Amino acid sequence: MIGLVAGQRSDGIPDAKAQDHNPYARHVRDTRLVMRPLRSSFLALLLLVGPALSGCMQEGDDGGDDPYAHTQTHPGRYVPWTLSDHWTYDMEVRGFERFTATRLAYYKESGPEYVVGTPSRDEAVYHAVFSFNPILGRIHQGHLSPHERGEHAQMYPWANANDVIRDGQQWSTNLYGHLLQMTATASESVPVADGTAHGFLISGKAPKGDFEVHYSYVPEVKWFTFLRVVDAEGPYFSLALTDHGTGYTGPAHFIRAKDLYDGARGSTDGVAVPITDTFQVTQQMVDDDRVEGFALSTRIDARLGSAEVRLLDPDGREIYRKTFEETQRSGEQIDELYPEGKPSTKPLGERPNWKAGSYTVEYRFTGEAEAELMIAGVQDNSGRI
Repeated sequence: MIGLVAGQRSDGIPDAKAQDHNPYARHVRDTRLVMRPLRSSFLALLLLVGPALSGCMQEGDDGGDDPYAHTQTHPGRYVPWTLSDHWTYDMEVRGFERFTATRLAYYKESGPEYVVGTPSRDEAVYHAVFSFNPILGRIHQGHLSPHERGEHAQMYPWANANDVIRDGQQWSTNLYGHLLQMTATASESVPVADGTAHGFLISGKAPKGDFEVHYSYVPEVKWFTFLRVVDAEGPYFSLALTDHGTGYTGPAHFIRAKDLYDGARGSTDGVAVPITDTFQVTQQMVDDDRVEGFALSTRIDARLGSAEVRLLDPDGREIYRKTFEETQRSGEQIDELYPEGKPSTKPLGERPNWKAGSYTVEYRFTGEAEAELMIAGVQDNSGRI
């Protein structure tokens, strides 16, 4: 896991006060004061030099058509993405040890958002149910931040595309339900895949100290080179860049989801009558294309008996079943369930929607057993470059 490296201000970081004054303009004013008493020949020379100085002023910090010309090599400058940009990270997620790396590719634009997908459909479906990879999906173009709980965190403080991150800059943002005070520190030693680079180290901590986040920015990478989230229980999520570039071709999976059901039941002596739960799929969910199928996560542990989980549609028809007999134990098992039995390849608006109504979950046990079921209504936004 990559930690933070203390950084110092480099010569490439412009001083905010210096940006308010044009050194060329000062030079012109000072020169004119000195030259007043001198002979006309010197004044003539100054008239020749003046236009050249004026040309310099047009390209300086305070003059010309581009007032942010100095940002072109600034280590905190915003760099727009290009379709097919991609990043590969080593990944550690507490509770999801099966995922040790993730590859992400920018495969389409949606309004003010870049949409990032993964070549792994398995990862995309797990994320739909558990939301474990916060950087998969919609990324706000203005500050390169993921969409979470209906809004974007402000990972970077750019006010517009010509703005820069400044050494010592501070701002506040919400992430995972925590209000964080962020601080950016310029550094010439930001870790990248093949060494270090000039960029920024950024960190923030919740007021109670029970949640903190650390990450970076390097303009050549166009995003962060590492990201670490720590909660009250310790490290929760960690990414470390191993590769990046442009020109990715292939599938890019992103599956949006809406939580529908999360239940767990168990028995130590068997249950003759099924234990039932219900959940609703509303017509609005169907009309908004938020539910065109289900992603189901099932855990069943049948130590000294058996366990069965069934899902019935609003008409009472069985559409899903998982059964385990004595001594069988399941790991994390994810299934996708669509009206036609597989993900649709039709464009949005033409896909068969899941039926609205009340769905029933049934649990049956014998002996000592337990079962847990999580269901998310999914909308498949996957694509290909």
